[in-house]
Amino acid sequence: MLPDVVRRCLYRQRHASRLARLLNAAQAWLAAAGAGPRWLVTVEVTGRRSGKTISFPAVIADYDNGRYLVSMLGEDTNWVRRPGM
Repeated sequence: MLPDVVRRCLYRQRHASRLARLLNAAQAWLAAAGAGPRWLVTVEVTGRRSGKTISFPAVIADYDNGRYLVSMLGEDTNWVRRPGM
């Protein structure tokens, strides 16, 4: 997870800045191309409002004999939040 000061800079009012979008796109592209480490993956979801496909990096964590998809921005991202939150 990103330190709070970095997250606040890159994601003002919970929206990605241009720099954050550029970094996410580059990291997602590298993960999709298989150029990064095995635990770095690309997640693609359909935007709730726009309907556009959104790609961003995530991490696969092995823990207690299971594999978990971890948001690098914490639990308050759209694809992590439960419906109605």
